[in-house]
Amino acid sequence: MTLETHISAEVAIDTMRETLARHCDALAARIAAPGIPGPLPRDTASGSALEAAALLFQLTAVETDLLCLAAGPDLHAGLAEAVGRATGGPRADVSLAMSLFGPEAWTALCPAAPLRHLQLVTLDGTAPMLRRTLSCDERVLQFLMGLTYLDARLDGLVHPVPQPITAISAGGDTARAIANAWNEEGVPPVLLLAGSDPETVRAEMAAAAASLGLPLFRIAAAEIPTDWAERHALSLYLDRELALSGGAILIETAGDDAAPAKALADQLNGPTAIAGEDPDPPERAPRLRIEIPAADLTERRALWQEVLLSLIHI
Repeated sequence: MTLETHISAEVAIDTMRETLARHCDALAARIAAPGIPGPLPRDTASGSALEAAALLFQLTAVETDLLCLAAGPDLHAGLAEAVGRATGGPRADVSLAMSLFGPEAWTALCPAAPLRHLQLVTLDGTAPMLRRTLSCDERVLQFLMGLTYLDARLDGLVHPVPQPITAISAGGDTARAIANAWNEEGVPPVLLLAGSDPETVRAEMAAAAASLGLPLFRIAAAEIPTDWAERHALSLYLDRELALSGGAILIETAGDDAAPAKALADQLNGPTAIAGEDPDPPERAPRLRIEIPAADLTERRALWQEVLLSLIHI
């Protein structure tokens, strides 16, 4: 990253934080002087990561304001003070949320609704429903502040794939085919990347993702939990991570681990590829199979050079 790029990124983050603070100010004012219940005007959130989260997860205006109410006490002193005066505690509760936003707040806090289903907001405690407090997951908090990183709950299981440094494969037919498949309008297909050389497959996928500006993550199919509840939790946090980071996941299979790979792919919504010698298709559609020939000696040398260069840049 150049100095100019770094400065530009810092300016963008500062701007996002200023717009988030503006919406928190508006919410604090609503708490201090309640009016007719309902969502806040949307212009105060314009340009913030809060607005970006609403678009990513298709949140309604009330759901977006509830996310701000849950996150605000951690991020904005004025909103924390307003919440403290209204509830006598550090966090907003369901009763305050309903007084601010009306009956729609109750629906928005249903476990099946996006805020709680995606673990954007949690209801803490064992008190009666109206007294349970709202909190925001830290990964989401940091996103609202303009920061991104791999969720700690995925660390060690999901691995970031370094972007190509020398762009060896970026101009190849295979990488272009992968990129074109995900650059079409509509729902991106689940890619079935068939190849006998895992390193070549990963390199082609990394080159394609880089050309699209997508951070790429990988997971070994052998490490996917077979227990349904554990796999469901993995898919939820992974799908959320793909949305927050704007990334894609490569599921790498080997041997007889096709079943967990297919099961995980079926539970995801984000850009997904399954790699293997002959990857089995999941039920999720659309799907597209792409054959990836093994690298020849010259290409293999280039791939190893790429690996060494990536290690140097870590």
